[in-house]
Amino acid sequence: MLRLCVVLACLAATPASAEWIAAGRWSDGQGWRYVQPGTWIVDRDGPDSVALHAEGENHDTRLAIGCRRGDTAAWVEFSRYRGAALAQPVDPMAAPVTAEIGFHLDDLPIGLWMTFSPETQSWRIEDALDTEALYPFGWASRLTILAPEGTELARYRLNGSSAAREALRNACGF
Repeated sequence: MLRLCVVLACLAATPASAEWIAAGRWSDGQGWRYVQPGTWIVDRDGPDSVALHAEGENHDTRLAIGCRRGDTAAWVEFSRYRGAALAQPVDPMAAPVTAEIGFHLDDLPIGLWMTFSPETQSWRIEDALDTEALYPFGWASRLTILAPEGTELARYRLNGSSAAREALRNACGF
């Protein structure tokens, strides 16, 4: 019961339809508020879908994890990376680029094969994280994203990640 109360309190504290408007700024349609890097925002697109968003250190990248009710795993999207360690074609007609991007929750590695989309300028994978993969997301203190050769692409603190993970599990039922 206490866990449910904590989750509901965290959901009430975040905008029901949060929208990123600039580095560190999130809007609920009636104004904006500053959000520190690594703080996970719960964004409900409706009663049957949810997305979690966070900005990397120095607001340099964004990471979103989301699902729809009935999904067996969450999708992951990594965006706003501007470095040279990942091939990013600018031509929308170019062949898709896929790379194994390393996600390290503290020292626990998770490799995800993500595809770059020139239209959205982001790396994305569907059906990426199931309940077992999301478990460490609740207790780890940092998330590091690495290029295939090991170059660090981004680092995220996991402020509020346990409540965000529970919101994901509750909304989507996995």
